[in-house]
Amino acid sequence: AVQGLTPPHLMDRLHGMDEFNLQYSKDQGYDSFNIWMMTLAFLFLFAGYNTLQGYVATTLPGNLGFQSLTTLYVAYEIFLPFAASICNKIGDRRTMILGAVCYVVFMASLIWGEPVAVLIASVVIGFGAAILWVAQGSFITECCTEHNRGKYS
Repeated sequence: AVQGLTPPHLMDRLHGMDEFNLQYSKDQGYDSFNIWMMTLAFLFLFAGYNTLQGYVATTLPGNLGFQSLTTLYVAYEIFLPFAASICNKIGDRRTMILGAVCYVVFMASLIWGEPVAVLIASVVIGFGAAILWVAQGSFITECCTEHNRGKYS
């Protein structure tokens, strides 16, 4: 065995830790995993969305791009006051999934290109953005403890 790392020495070190520290070390990996999974999901979602948002602003016929983005952000402002209650009712994870699905609906409408569908999907993504960002903030807050506050948030 390596000098100083024999099992009795290891047990002495662990014996000195209180229950809270042991619980923290167990939960830290789980919270880290949750944060990384959410980060990757947002990376892929917004890589696609940001590309298509640039497409909306520049290549849709007439004023459709402007109308779509205006509708999106007005809908976001309308739905934002209700987002926290939706998060409380269905949970942060389900809310983030629902919000991400709304983004996919908007992206699909851009691929289809029908003006009415694009404007309806703009309202849908406005709702999705409101609930997605509120749920994301709540989820990160839940993953933080006194020991890792500032690491995730």
